[in-house]
Amino acid sequence: MNNLDAVVAAAEIMQKLSIADCQIVVSNVEKVIYVLQPVSFKAPSAEEIIGTKPRGLLAECLEKKQVTRGIIPKSYFGVPLKNIACPIFDDDGQLLGACACGFSMETQESLHSTAHAIAATAEEITAATQELGATASYLAQELGKVRIGSESVLTKIKKTDDILKFISDVAANSNLLGLIAAAKPVISLPEIPFSLSAVRKDPICAWLACPDIIIPIACSACSREKCCPSSKCAK
Repeated sequence: MNNLDAVVAAAEIMQKLSIADCQIVVSNVEKVIYVLQPVSFKAPSAEEIIGTKPRGLLAECLEKKQVTRGIIPKSYFGVPLKNIACPIFDDDGQLLGACACGFSMETQESLHSTAHAIAATAEEITAATQELGATASYLAQELGKVRIGSESVLTKIKKTDDILKFISDVAANSNLLGLIAAAKPVISLPEIPFSLSAVRKDPICAWLACPDIIIPIACSACSREKCCPSSKCAK
């Protein structure tokens, strides 16, 4: 068994060891002799590829006699493939053919998309967190204003209570004074009927006709000089 046949014999084991869906194509220097393709891959099928002339990376590998790498677009097999082609030599160094392995990038693209979605979600969460932080800061400021306003209102209410207490005290004292006034006996002076003409004829009470006397009180017990300070009193 030469090295080319050994690669064909080990192709199935190589596919099972791959963590992703893997396509294996083996060719000699003239044509494709073996294709192992997952069922998830679309046309062309393995039967359609076997016997065809090597092309793409496989042909480039045979031409350059060195490892070549590239990407096979999704349009060929229904999934994008990361392809690696390696030349196969015999023990004398003669080129026997090449083996190409195409690894599905569908899982990688899915992971890439998921990573992008997670990154976008993380950015949204960061933005939401920043917005919540700004809202919390604003609410804290507004609560501070409300607290200051509440303290001001409480101060004014206390002042109002003091004013109302003062008014109540004044009203209570006023009622007390009214009660005291109502409780005092009413003292009135007796009315003393007299006429100025009659007073002037009376030598004892002639001083009552004095214009400087505000409240004439007939008193026969005191003298005119003592009760009337005016010098205009009739003597």
